[in-house]
Amino acid sequence: MNSHRDWVIQVRLPRRARRGLWCWSGLAPLLFAFALIASEARSQEVRVITREAQLGGVQLIEISDRSITIRTERGGLETIPMEECVGIINSSAALQARGSSAYAPLGLLVLADGQQLPGSPILGATAGSDVLYWRHRWLDRVAVPLDRAAWAAFRVTAQPPDAGEADVIVLINGDRAEGFITALRDPVEIEQDGRTTTIALDRISAIRLITPPAAPAPGAKRLWFDEGTVLDVPSISMGDDGNVHFVSPLGETSKGDFPMPLSRVVGILFDISAMVPLGSITAHDVEGPVTRYEVPAPEVDSAERALGLRDVTLRGPLTARYALPSRASRFMGTARLGEGLPDWPDCELVIAVDGRELFRERLSNDRRRLEFDVAIEGAELSIEVTEGAFGPIGDRVILEGAMIIVDSHTD
Repeated sequence: MNSHRDWVIQVRLPRRARRGLWCWSGLAPLLFAFALIASEARSQEVRVITREAQLGGVQLIEISDRSITIRTERGGLETIPMEECVGIINSSAALQARGSSAYAPLGLLVLADGQQLPGSPILGATAGSDVLYWRHRWLDRVAVPLDRAAWAAFRVTAQPPDAGEADVIVLINGDRAEGFITALRDPVEIEQDGRTTTIALDRISAIRLITPPAAPAPGAKRLWFDEGTVLDVPSISMGDDGNVHFVSPLGETSKGDFPMPLSRVVGILFDISAMVPLGSITAHDVEGPVTRYEVPAPEVDSAERALGLRDVTLRGPLTARYALPSRASRFMGTARLGEGLPDWPDCELVIAVDGRELFRERLSNDRRRLEFDVAIEGAELSIEVTEGAFGPIGDRVILEGAMIIVDSHTD
């Protein structure tokens, strides 16, 4: 019997061909890695919010200045014009809470326009009396003008002081200093009763300034990242590499294009003015049946989610009324029953605008969760949790991702 050497065909390639083959073998792992990143991005499910509906369970394929392209649940490709897009929620990514490993040992700087930068102050930075120098994990060194900062927590466990009529500095030992902060450099300078006091940054736990809220830059897009950064950028794109690309106007040492894996992006708002979270509005009227001694106001969860959304809890029976923003066009979200007493909850969720009932669905042990998407037009939104078959026991309804879509297009 012949050995294997008798039937193995040997092919000897020319030197140039062998060089090309060697180059290909070197590039192959790199190309495979790029393909894997793109494949992982496209395997992530996102929820696309348009001005007319929510599209869940879809895959994001491309973002350009003019449109986004998605793969639907049926496998087909669909292109949505950018003027119809409000935002995207990445169902596969989660926003880490302050105090988690993603933050430690970082503080948090919040700007007057709502941007949020986990990081820490740069100790010893003295140039510029009206600038706070902040170290961000991937933006690097950020210079924030005094009139753009709302508050800053310099340690991961620190909480911002309550807003008041003066700037507030909270020291590590709990002492407070109130007055007018004239310099955010190290040391911080605060004017009190005509005298200026300096405080070293390493003695400060948190500060709050009386900076009024500011509108985002015209045309800005807002990104939410898994480690807590909320950033406004002039443009966003995503292509074959599966990364979300953007250029940040913040950061002294600009790195130009930032390619960020889609898995790190929790949410995107393409039009910041087109969506108002229900949790950002305070109910101006809350009432319940006369038999109820005390009617609790809606509870807004302290944990912020993608797009600035927060859970809102209604302890029925009650009706909560909200003033609608101008040009409100849709109200959408998810309602679910709270945990506990699983055999007792039974209620109806009723949504009305200016007294006109638009939506009524029952929640019970048989159906503990439902989605709502209601076209609205008017001045006042009413959300009612009725008393069901077993009375008010356990009728705690949690509104998740509740948002009001605003027609931000000008005539």
